[in-house]
Amino acid sequence: MKALSPIIGIVLLVGISLGIFMILFEWSTSYVESSQEKSESKLSESFECMNAYIKIDYVIYNATSGNFSIVLENRGSVDFEKIIFSFIKDIEVKEYEVNEVLKKGEKKVYEINLNKACDIKLIRVSTQCSNAKDEIDRKEITFLGC
Repeated sequence: MKALSPIIGIVLLVGISLGIFMILFEWSTSYVESSQEKSESKLSESFECMNAYIKIDYVIYNATSGNFSIVLENRGSVDFEKIIFSFIKDIEVKEYEVNEVLKKGEKKVYEINLNKACDIKLIRVSTQCSNAKDEIDRKEITFLGC
């Protein structure tokens, strides 16, 4: 009887250790797989955005209607799903987000209503790709009726 008790203790200790090992192994495997998937997703986004390029062709502001007509051209190899227009005055910035696809190679006119904007200094356009952005200075904007 005395010899049986240490054997049972060793068997229980080994069994509990194996159970803990299996739980930790399963958790670490799923953690590594999910981390790998996230990394692959970010990496493919980065590679995709390497060839992204957007260009503001021209901008016209009509003070009577309060509309900006902004012509953008997607000169890269990525479709833009989100475009953000930033209108910058001296210290004021107004942003407008457009969730409309601008396909690669496409040129499109965007109409944005912004009243009393004759004093805009700069217009910046950005996309979901951080390297795909452009800006146009006041000197390059055509103002009608200001």
